[in-house]
Amino acid sequence: MYAGRRSERIGSTAALLDDAITGTVSRILSAQQPWTWRGKESFGTAHGTIGIMCQLVLSQPSIASRVEGILSDLLATQLLSGNFPSSARSKSDRVVRFWHGGPGLVISLSSLELHFLALKKWVWDAVGRAVALGKRSLSIFWRLWALRLWRI
Repeated sequence: MYAGRRSERIGSTAALLDDAITGTVSRILSAQQPWTWRGKESFGTAHGTIGIMCQLVLSQPSIASRVEGILSDLLATQLLSGNFPSSARSKSDRVVRFWHGGPGLVISLSSLELHFLALKKWVWDAVGRAVALGKRSLSIFWRLWALRLWRI
């Protein structure tokens, strides 16, 4: 869907791309929920709930109201630290990466903000907590990396 949205629409390709995007959005929305990847309900940006929602809503903004409940449920999984678990079964706070956890969700939530005005405050509260976690994690990573590299 991303490629379809980003492709130049010349002549008859516009209708073909729009039809492909509409059909794909429809098939995904009619699929059994929760969406799973390899038998697991992942939440991440690469192949999880937020990544799927992001592509759906950015490709066809009119469907935002149909997935607002899914976004609410996802926001409710945020851990006390500010991170998000990688999947529905995980309560672990170890995964802080783009494709799983807070960093990817921050980017995705930022791009979805205008499509979920009723959840805007909740979205930005979640983003703020995830960014704070990212700053703490970066500080810890930098100290550990610098100590190891320079044997300080």
